[in-house]
Order: sequence, then structure tokens, then C-alpha cells
Amino acid sequence: MSTLIPKLGEEILADAKAEAKKRIEEAKREAKEKIEKAKVEAEKETETVKSEILGRIGIMERGRLSEVRRENSLKILEEKHRLVDKAYQEALKQLKKIVEDKIYIKSLCHLIEISAPQLGEENIKIKLNSRDLQRKNEILKNLNLPSNLKLIVDEKPINTIGGCIILTQDEKIKIDETFETRLTATEKSIRKEVANILFTD
Repeated sequence: MSTLIPKLGEEILADAKAEAKKRIEEAKREAKEKIEKAKVEAEKETETVKSEILGRIGIMERGRLSEVRRENSLKILEEKHRLVDKAYQEALKQLKKIVEDKIYIKSLCHLIEISAPQLGEENIKIKLNSRDLQRKNEILKNLNLPSNLKLIVDEKPINTIGGCIILTQDEKIKIDETFETRLTATEKSIRKEVANILFTD
């Protein structure tokens, strides 16, 4: 009987140890599974966050790239306008030189000969700039107008590089043939032509 009790105690202790070991193993396995699951979820979340961040960076980079392209396009456009304006101003300078040339009088006379009869009246008034008023006799001498058409020169000068304004006596109808008006009328096409010359490869 005395030997049975210790033996029974040993068996209970052994069973307890075995149960404890079993529970420890289960706890380890469960902990390992939880850790693995947590790792997988963490990696998944990391990839999701990474993907979101990369996506945002991509959007930001694309946005910045678009902005840079837009800025560069504006700079190019501004430079084109600057060069076109410069070329256009050069054209105006050339016109100022032309009016000093002898051929200008011939061109002005031709302009008057074409425009004056269009008013359909016998008495026509013409306005010139101060320079051309000083040489009005030369201009009138070189004109070849219909015999029934009388041209009266207005002694008050107009502000223009060159050309003239032709009017009826009551000034209700006029034809503006000044350089500025003619240039304004064709400015768009002139600018387009200059731009094509400057920027067409």
C-alpha cells in the first residue's frame, strides 16, 4: 500500500507534465500560427500602403510633369510672340524708310488713282501727313486721274507713317489708305506669315 501511493503520485505527476507539455505545444503552435497570420496581414497591409503611396507619388509626378510641360509650352509661346513682335516692329521701321524713297511717291499716286474714283463723286478731298503735304505739288503732278475728277488737298496733316485718306467733300464717306490702317487689316496674316518663317522647320 505504501509503495502504491508514491507510484500513483508519480503517475499523476507524469500525466500533469504530459498535459502541461501538450498545452505548451498547443500554445506554441497557436502562437506560431498567429504570428504567421500577423506577418501575412502585415505584409499585405504594407504592400497596400506601399501601392497607395506609389500611386500618390505617380499622380504627383505626372501632375508635376504636366505642369512642367505646360510651363515650357507657355515659355515657348511667349518667346514666339516676342520674336514675332520684334519682326513686326522691324517691318514698321522698313516702312518708315520706304516713305523717304522716290518710289514711295509713285506708289502713293497709284494708290490715289485706284481709290479716288471708288467714291463716285467729282470733288474729292485727300488728307496726307506733314511730309507728303510738303511735296503735294509733286504728288499732284504725277497723278493720272479722270478729267472730271477734282482733287482737293486738305492742308491739315494727319498722323500717319504714309499713305492717305480719301473723302467726299462732306466727309461722310472715306477710304482710309494709311499704312497703319492697311497694316492693321492685314496684321493677322502678316503675323502668321512671320511666325511661319521664324518657326517652321
